[in-house]
Amino acid sequence: MRNIITALAFLIGALVAVAQEKPTREQTSKYIIDNYGREIMCIAELSGDAYSACDWTAAIDSVVIDGYVMRLSYSILNGSVVIFRGERFVDSNSDKFEVDVDLSKIGKVEIVLGLAYGGVRPTNAKDGALFPAYIRFTASQGENGIRRAVNSKETLVNSVNIPFGSYELNEAGVVERLEATQLFKAINHLRKLSGAPEPLSFD
Repeated sequence: MRNIITALAFLIGALVAVAQEKPTREQTSKYIIDNYGREIMCIAELSGDAYSACDWTAAIDSVVIDGYVMRLSYSILNGSVVIFRGERFVDSNSDKFEVDVDLSKIGKVEIVLGLAYGGVRPTNAKDGALFPAYIRFTASQGENGIRRAVNSKETLVNSVNIPFGSYELNEAGVVERLEATQLFKAINHLRKLSGAPEPLSFD
């Protein structure tokens, strides 16, 4: 009997120790704020007779976590040079984004890949091209738990993509690579700490 009690006490102690190893909300929030990339750059050049080069930069201005809400402010700068039939066309523009994600209402977090910008796609880009990757937050069914503002124009949405990283043309396993990062895991961990519902699974 004494051996059983001793074994149970050891098991409970081990489980408590494992539980304590999980980062706290404060530790997780600080990690996200400190490690979210401040600049994500992509560039691609169109293959073929016409020449087109595009550069895309996401400048992350700030990441703030207040309670259950993760607030990101960032700018996307687009530039392109196109030469068609001997004429050169230059264009550039920028947009300012602010996103408030209520993590307690987020049912799913995943990585999605940007497939085109400035008319250049993975199917027609030259070797060495870099394309943007995003972290997608999707609210639970029936919830619009995300505030998204583009150039100060606000909307409430169910899903939003936020710049997260980049990937090379023909790179395999991009989603798996980015979802294996500590930053992605930290964001998903904070979502769970916020009491967010888990998506339905029949596995």
